[in-house]
Amino acid sequence: MRDDDMLSIVGSKKDPFISLTSISPSAARNAAARFSDVAERCLVDVRDKGISYERSSFCLAASSLHIDYLNVDQHQHWVNTTRVPRHAYDVALARGVLWSAVMISNERYGSKRTSLW
Repeated sequence: MRDDDMLSIVGSKKDPFISLTSISPSAARNAAARFSDVAERCLVDVRDKGISYERSSFCLAASSLHIDYLNVDQHQHWVNTTRVPRHAYDVALARGVLWSAVMISNERYGSKRTSLW
């Protein structure tokens, strides 16, 4: 098994059997990439185009894309826990970019936003 392979634990209360299956990490990487892209576009809207955070379609889309990433990543457990996957860093960086957009928007438009979504 490669370092990037992940394990998923699947089961339910009715069926306590737990199966371990190898999952390609590409779903988490793709979700992280979409979230990062939208975060960057949100910042461009706010910083360069003069659109407030609340009016930017990219900023508003960030919430659902973050949830998509969490849903993909939630059931995946890394085999090698000493190494954090790159997509986790990318998502953390994207959250920082969104916070920058929030703070710029608050300063320019006088809004009092204190959360990303």
